[in-house]
Amino acid sequence: MNFFEEQDRAKRQTCRLLGLLVIAVVFLIGAALLLAAGALALFDWGATARGEPFFWRLDSGRALWLTLLIVVVVVVGAFYKSRQLRGGGAVVAARLGGVAIGTQTQDPAERRALNVVEEMALAAGMPVPMVYVLPDDSINAFAAGHSLHNAVIGITTGAIRHLNRAELQGVVAHEFSHILHGDMRLNMRLVSLLHGINLLDQLGRQFLRGNIFMAAFGMVLALAGSAGVMCSRAIKAAVSRQREFLADAAAVQFTRDPGGIAGALKKIGGVLGGSALEAQEAEAFSHLYFGDALQERRFGAWFATHPPLYERIRRVEPHWDGVFTVIDPGAERPVEAPSAQPPPAADQALSALSLVGLSAAVDDLIGAIGQPQQAHLAEAQAILAELDPALQTAAHDPTQVAALVFGLLLSCDANARERQLRFLRDRQPAAERLYRETLATKLTALEGRFRLPLIELAMPTIKQFALSEHIVFVETLQRLLAEAGHEDIMEWALGRIVYQSVVGAEPAQARYTLEQSAGEAGLLISAIAYAGQASDTAAQAAYTAAVRALPGDFPALVERKCLGAAVLDAALAKLIMLKPLQKPLLLKGLARCIEHDGWVAVTQLELLRAVADTLDCPMPPLAKSLQV
Repeated sequence: MNFFEEQDRAKRQTCRLLGLLVIAVVFLIGAALLLAAGALALFDWGATARGEPFFWRLDSGRALWLTLLIVVVVVVGAFYKSRQLRGGGAVVAARLGGVAIGTQTQDPAERRALNVVEEMALAAGMPVPMVYVLPDDSINAFAAGHSLHNAVIGITTGAIRHLNRAELQGVVAHEFSHILHGDMRLNMRLVSLLHGINLLDQLGRQFLRGNIFMAAFGMVLALAGSAGVMCSRAIKAAVSRQREFLADAAAVQFTRDPGGIAGALKKIGGVLGGSALEAQEAEAFSHLYFGDALQERRFGAWFATHPPLYERIRRVEPHWDGVFTVIDPGAERPVEAPSAQPPPAADQALSALSLVGLSAAVDDLIGAIGQPQQAHLAEAQAILAELDPALQTAAHDPTQVAALVFGLLLSCDANARERQLRFLRDRQPAAERLYRETLATKLTALEGRFRLPLIELAMPTIKQFALSEHIVFVETLQRLLAEAGHEDIMEWALGRIVYQSVVGAEPAQARYTLEQSAGEAGLLISAIAYAGQASDTAAQAAYTAAVRALPGDFPALVERKCLGAAVLDAALAKLIMLKPLQKPLLLKGLARCIEHDGWVAVTQLELLRAVADTLDCPMPPLAKSLQV
């Protein structure tokens, strides 16, 4: 599955979803009109005696008002739910009773779950999602959010307690597939769009409590709403069932361990309650889960949002003997120690990569966007093993994480850096002091390949700030980026990742081609061309190599002094809205820019990954097996 093709498919799937919704609304209107005509016939005995067909009792005025009512309920209900869920996955987790796992948790099972999610996120090249625990003994999980930057992973208590590390890894890899392939965003839209249809049923039940005429009207809406519930289940099944098979396959591709996800599915079949959730809104979010979360199949397997367990297991383990793994829900299974991290490689990361095989390696990285492999997972584990424990602790510690992030965003230009530190000293003196006394030396000596992973690790901790801390952090972040020098594109890219993750802006709509965004793309390419180049002449050569690989007419190389953070922010705002199949073209142009002279510093490669992240294109780390 290609990431960009899957994103394009998800975009087209949204159009299909809207079409199905229109068909469902038309069906509901027709059903409601017939029911209303039948209800009027019960009260109009004179007309019945005259032998008039019951469906003639509903005049055009009444039919129009009933039609308008249904349309208004559906549209307003969908809009209301959309606004309610605009906060992203954290809102969904809260509505399901989830509790965020603190990044400093001492619970072994929770710590293991966080470690698995961190490894998966670093392997995929995206910010680490927050992890929520749902207080339910069943085995289930979900991914929710509008974008990579506001995604969350939810895991039930039963899954954390009953699954071993390999099985938990398989489940989490399945959910990451939904995040990376656009299913998560589509599923969030599905919740909003179908809420209006389901609202008819709730509204009708409210009217049933009134007088006889209101009760009759309520019966019409309730019966039509029940048909709406059936329609919504059918739409969910049409959209999501096949995606579960694909996510299972992607999880196996990610972990190279079919026994992990197969073992989790077998335990769902063997534990009391399976994957059913008791949360009040389990029905509304039923298509988000790893396993079927409903207590019962109201309309049979035809309307199920998930394929049968037997079929899913046999897809990943063809020779399965058909026996589920029986679990005693009352037994506390000892939590095994986290799997040993691979030791750091004897050969340190190369300071530069030679051109021999480089172009193919970089293109492979672009091809691996949204498609992490086991080699990338191993590299993520190696990064965590080699990363300074004190810096990892700072990324997980709410009292240190702001100082860590601000330290990572300080300019390499001495004058700009002094301005930033002076502002930080005035605005957040505790963070400035902690940076200067504890973190400065370690961050100064930090290898370039660790900067992006540290930012990604720190995101869950930042997101758990109190509102007042959150406001101060965002204001400080914006000012630090504004004070940076013109050449600090790496700091700008890291800052944008932090900003997009913390602020959680709504996802942009894909609408532009690269030709329509040539000016903005030229600004970004210019900034990368200057990065790491010793002269303007070399930057011009890098820029020329990039634009030659791209379609359309591009402007001339932009001067360094015109490439401040505000200019790049404005350019990024449009480039994020490139159509899915246009983004890999831009990234390949950026790759030609950094490799034009025959050498690519690791810092340049990390810059490419950071910029890709700002474009919502998560690029995995370069695995040691691919380094040349």
